Amino acid sequence: MEHPYLLFPHLLLREEDLRALCLLLPRLEIFQVLRGPAVPSYAWEKVRSRPTIHDPEDLERIGLYLKGYLDFAERQGETGLLVCRSRSTLAGEEEESRFRIRGRIKEQESDEEDLKKRCLLEAAVFLETARNLDERESEIASGLLEAQKLEDEFRRILGIEPSETTEEAMEVITPSLGSGNADFSYMILKRASCWYRLLSQGPAEPGWVPAIFSRQLLEEILEPLESEREKRGEDAPPMEVPLCGMPSPGLLSPEAFGSLQEELDRDGIRESFWKALDGFLDDPEDPLLLETLVREGSALTTRMEQWCEPRRGSGGSRVRLSLVRLKGCTHGDLWRSLDREGFSELGSEADFLDREALFLCLDRDSP
Repeated sequence: MEHPYLLFPHLLLREEDLRALCLLLPRLEIFQVLRGPAVPSYAWEKVRSRPTIHDPEDLERIGLYLKGYLDFAERQGETGLLVCRSRSTLAGEEEESRFRIRGRIKEQESDEEDLKKRCLLEAAVFLETARNLDERESEIASGLLEAQKLEDEFRRILGIEPSETTEEAMEVITPSLGSGNADFSYMILKRASCWYRLLSQGPAEPGWVPAIFSRQLLEEILEPLESEREKRGEDAPPMEVPLCGMPSPGLLSPEAFGSLQEELDRDGIRESFWKALDGFLDDPEDPLLLETLVREGSALTTRMEQWCEPRRGSGGSRVRLSLVRLKGCTHGDLWRSLDREGFSELGSEADFLDREALFLCLDRDSP
């Protein structure tokens, strides 16, 4: 079966993660509220949008709500939506966010407006607002990275050789500008809740698999469900099955990354891994399917190392793909633990509640 892979729970990917997923997954869908995913040309055939709101009136409403948040942020005298984050305008504490967003929606709806519709609109507005925040965070992170490159070049011109001593001294004189990495972690539990609400609005294809780009974020999302299970005396932590690891393609130039994809396609190594992945997800309990997948993953890892080392050296970060399973738990269980109101109002329309909660998880190792 060709499994649909759905980005969870974001509407936006960092460039480094997008490149890695283009190598590791045969296809990827990203939820669309108002705008489809903006991806580079190399991902046009790989990534497609998945519309979640189809009623034109609802889309118009969502656009108006979003414009209201943007206008409010601009009136605060700060740039973009970061003011919403710093002053809790977007959400503040999790409880506050639920009533703040819901309240703004209720103010503009008639008394007869259906609660299910309000739950859905709240989710759509929140995820679209979070996407704007992620875009701004990415812009800031890119600026910090460029500034760090200029600082490194300035040190080179001054003849300052990198060493632990000089790095410590320079850190005192010129504190680090930051990691240059957007983490997209803000209000992650609310994002996951809203993602499930949108997923409930259409028939879910057989075999769909959510894909997330951070093990740490997945752990935060699973924590409420794990706490509930501990209270019931159920001791069954998530199972993680490593599938493939490789050098991160994030630092390759666009031209080099394009050449890499072409070479992997000629060799057929990437397609062999994809087929093995689809086959394994048909039956994750089958040890022979897992063995085949790990073997194909090792071949892809070896090929990537051979290709990347002469171009970027043996250092740099690595990415790894793993399968995380909550045996005995379903996506319905997870959704209910995150969002009892949304589950109560929209769960009856969802056809995925009994599916086992499993995720493909991309993660990064520091050099």
